[in-house]
Amino acid sequence: MKKMTKIAATFCLCAAAVQAQAERLVTIGPGVTEIVYALGQGDKIIGADDASKTTEGADIKKVGYHRQLSSEGLLSLKLDRIIGTDDMGPPVVLEHLEKAGVAVTTLPGGYQLEGLEARITELAKTFASEEKGKELWASVEKKLNEAADLAKAAKDKSGKPQKIIFMMAHGGTPLLAGNNTAANALIELAGGQNPAKVSFPGYKPVSAESLLTMAPDVIVVGNSTFNNAGSVAGILKLLPGIQATPAGKNGTVIAVDDTTLMGGLSPRIGDVALKLAQDVYTR
Repeated sequence: MKKMTKIAATFCLCAAAVQAQAERLVTIGPGVTEIVYALGQGDKIIGADDASKTTEGADIKKVGYHRQLSSEGLLSLKLDRIIGTDDMGPPVVLEHLEKAGVAVTTLPGGYQLEGLEARITELAKTFASEEKGKELWASVEKKLNEAADLAKAAKDKSGKPQKIIFMMAHGGTPLLAGNNTAANALIELAGGQNPAKVSFPGYKPVSAESLLTMAPDVIVVGNSTFNNAGSVAGILKLLPGIQATPAGKNGTVIAVDDTTLMGGLSPRIGDVALKLAQDVYTR
C-alpha cells in the first residue's frame, strides 16, 4: 500500500510538472515576464501586457495596460494561465477568467527585494524549476552586492552617499519619485540617498525651492523620458531650479532602463543597480 501511495504521489507531481510545461501563458508586468523567460518558459508565452519585453518576431499578442485588462481579449487567446502581481486587474476580469477555467496566478508585488525573491521562488515552483529559480536569485544578489561594494568604497572616501533623484516626465508635469516607489528602491540599491524619500510617497511634482533644498548630485531618468527630452540640456529644462543644484551645474543626468521598475522589481534590477552605481561612482 505504501508503495502504491508513493507511486501515485510521484505520478501526480510529474503530471503537474508536465501540465505547467504545456500551458499557454499570458504574463502581466515586465518583471513577471522577465522571470518567466529567465526560468526557460518564454516559449509558452502567447500574450503579455504592453510594457513587457518579449522575444522579437515571436507570435505574442499585446493585451493592453496591466490594470485595464479585457476578459474578451484574453479569452480569445485560449490561454491556460495568466500570471501577474497584485497590481493586475481589474478584479472583475480575473474573476471572469477563473470562471472560464483559466488559472490565475497572482504574485506579491511591491518594491522590496523580498517580493522579487518571492515571485522568483513561486514561479520556479509553478514550473518545477526550483534550481533555475535559485540560480536566478543568486545572480541578482551577486550584482546587488557588487553595487553595494562600489557605493561603500566611494562613501568611505567622501564620507557621504550621493544624493540621487529620479524624475519621470511623459508629456505632463515632471514628477519626482518619493518613498514607496521602485525608483527609490533602485536608488538605494545603487548605494545612493534619495532626498525626496522623506518628503512624500509615490510620484509628485516639486517646486524650485524644494529642489534647491534637496540639492541632488545626480538626476536619474528613464530611457523614455531621456529620449523625449532629447539631451541632458533638455532634461535640465524640464525642472525649474535644477540648474542651481550640484546635478544641474555639472550636467549629471543618467538614463536607466525604466521597464525594470514596472510592476514590481524585475530580475534585471541587479544589472541596472550595478550599472547605475558604476555611472555614479566611477564617472
